[in-house]
Amino acid sequence: MILLAGESFPTTIRSSGYGFIFSVGFIGSFVAPFLVEASKSIGVEPMISMGILGLSGCVATFFLEETFDRVNLI
Repeated sequence: MILLAGESFPTTIRSSGYGFIFSVGFIGSFVAPFLVEASKSIGVEPMISMGILGLSGCVATFFLEETFDRVNLI
């Protein structure tokens, strides 16, 4: 399903999206241990703080502009 969804976008949008997702994941792999330690130090369960971050990311996707079947985005 991921490959099918990726092929429905133009190459420039697809490559920009894949690059952005890769960079956010790469940065997140460095930041996650620090967030776990920070949440432990303030007395919050790390799963709760990670859940809040994940939920806020899901909510943020609702406000993105739809780009399906658009040719010129720039």
